[in-house]
Amino acid sequence: MERVTISMSDAFAAQLSAFMASNHYANRSEAIRDLARIGLQHMRLENNTGEQCIATLSYIYNHHTRELAKRLTDTHHERHEIQNAG
Repeated sequence: MERVTISMSDAFAAQLSAFMASNHYANRSEAIRDLARIGLQHMRLENNTGEQCIATLSYIYNHHTRELAKRLTDTHHERHEIQNAG
């Protein structure tokens, strides 16, 4: 593991301490690692690096609903641009 030293203003250190307390971090290293991961993930998403992402689309419904099969099919077709089966 590589050790890195950073400097920060007192105001930033206070914000970091508040973040750590509200999220139950045991030490600054854990908090900063998680924040760095979040920042790197955000950057990858913004820059669209082409990495694959997998998601699940779930419908929760009352099966006694009138014309349910037709309505589900219509909804699927209306939102086809956000769905990818392959």
